[in-house]
Amino acid sequence: MMAGEAKYAIHVHPDGLSDISTVETVMAAKHSTAAEILDKVTSRLDMKGGESYVLVEVHQQRGEEMVLARSDFPVQRMLLWPKYSQHSYKFVLRQTDKDGVVLYHGTTKWQAKLDEDSTHRHMAQKGFFSPSELMAADSSDLCSISSLTQDKLLEVLKKRFMENKIYTYSGDILMSINPYKFLPIYNPKFMTIYQNRKKEEVDPHIYAVADSAFSAMVADKQDQCIVITGKSGSGKTQATHFLVHHTLALCQKSYMTGVELMLVGCGPVLEVRKLCLKLT
Repeated sequence: MMAGEAKYAIHVHPDGLSDISTVETVMAAKHSTAAEILDKVTSRLDMKGGESYVLVEVHQQRGEEMVLARSDFPVQRMLLWPKYSQHSYKFVLRQTDKDGVVLYHGTTKWQAKLDEDSTHRHMAQKGFFSPSELMAADSSDLCSISSLTQDKLLEVLKKRFMENKIYTYSGDILMSINPYKFLPIYNPKFMTIYQNRKKEEVDPHIYAVADSAFSAMVADKQDQCIVITGKSGSGKTQATHFLVHHTLALCQKSYMTGVELMLVGCGPVLEVRKLCLKLT
């Protein structure tokens, strides 16, 4: 840290890791690293014992998260937050396991459900489920329903929605129902789950669509197009945010800066009534 640098208040939320404090405030300069802020916060909360922690930038309304590297500058990121929506952003302290995977407080049941659904699919493929049992165990694809009536389709969608499963396949089409609330299924942990996975291995998710398009673009070296359509308020803009966010993460891992720069500049696309995301 340079002498005479201005100091800024950084508010860090422990995310359920501490029963003592709901938020810790530390003073930091523009060139203070995430590692320095982590050391201050974990020291104040007396978090010892060899555990590892990361600082995460969270957009609460969009459900988007960015894990900061230890060399990142949190103050500089905070200064980029739009003034009219700064309350939507916050820094969160999260613990990681021995492999560096972020542990998310309160989301274990989502992973357990994904594992259960994946097991059902594999058992069905091996003939251990009858068609009726498969329908009861997993209705993630409407094409697997034997009776394609409107009432039956609505029944399946309602049942999944009541279980907070807002995504359902209809063949290669992903249908989504706006939950009008935050669901903890858009964090880096879920981004990892849906990378390089086959469609039948995981539950329907918009990350799976982004991963499929990105993989096809890389493998076939051809443009890919994702069309998002729906009535006003159905969640088209939010869906595009999630698609762009996940595709950017894939670009960063693949060092594809050209695609990354194109996606960063696609803001006007989000305001179009019928959205079309093109990967080149």
